[in-house]
Amino acid sequence: MSVLSNVDIKKEIKKGNIRIFPLNTDNLKGSTYNLTASKYAWSLNDNKSLVDGDKITVPSNDSAIIATKEVIWVSTKICGSYHSKVALVSEGGGHIGTTLDPEWIGHSLITIHNHSKKPLVIGVNKSIVSIMFQYLNKKTTAEQDNNSSQLDYLYQFVPSVKDDNEAVEYFNESWKRQPKNLEKKMKNSEEYSLINTKDKTKVNWILSIFYFVVIVLLVLSIFGISTFEQDSIAYNLTYFFSFVGFSGIVGTVIIAIHNKIK
Repeated sequence: MSVLSNVDIKKEIKKGNIRIFPLNTDNLKGSTYNLTASKYAWSLNDNKSLVDGDKITVPSNDSAIIATKEVIWVSTKICGSYHSKVALVSEGGGHIGTTLDPEWIGHSLITIHNHSKKPLVIGVNKSIVSIMFQYLNKKTTAEQDNNSSQLDYLYQFVPSVKDDNEAVEYFNESWKRQPKNLEKKMKNSEEYSLINTKDKTKVNWILSIFYFVVIVLLVLSIFGISTFEQDSIAYNLTYFFSFVGFSGIVGTVIIAIHNKIK
């Protein structure tokens, strides 16, 4: 296994092995991606909603189960782990330690316990957990059997969710169970287009410099060859076949480098 850097995460997002919606490049850090709190959070003590406006308030010695705003999916070659935010832990929030299995799709359910003697206030749309993605040495063969967004888990520990029609409809939106539709929503977003625009600009600059260097070298080579004395048929034939062979090798190398840069 190896941890994905921000460069790797962006690469896998573009390749479709990591799908996140809504996508926010500001949440992409050096080796993690921050997930934010949605407006759906409940107390595990009394099953009541903890959301009031744009704030989630977790009472002292109570645990909150908070759904992330983001829906994520990862391919069979990627897994992950969730890690606590220092800001929340320093205010009394409990440490978070759970995993992301390959081919998981849906909202993440984050459980945070308030160990302090005062209420723990968390802003809706604020980051609550960092996810670290990792490559698997070999693609998994195990099938993902978790219910999308773990609704069964919600129903078990927060029975009142069943009476909240808005919440049930929110978690049951069909695209949140369909990797292809999740990918479409992500790729149609402005944030995704920004990632592509930045990368295409960088690639175009690299290719421009590369082609300039190639053209200069070819011009210099042709100029150098033209100064040789060509006083025999044997020389001309040798030069012709050598040039053709050399051109074939150079052309193959140029195409390979071009594809690698793209």
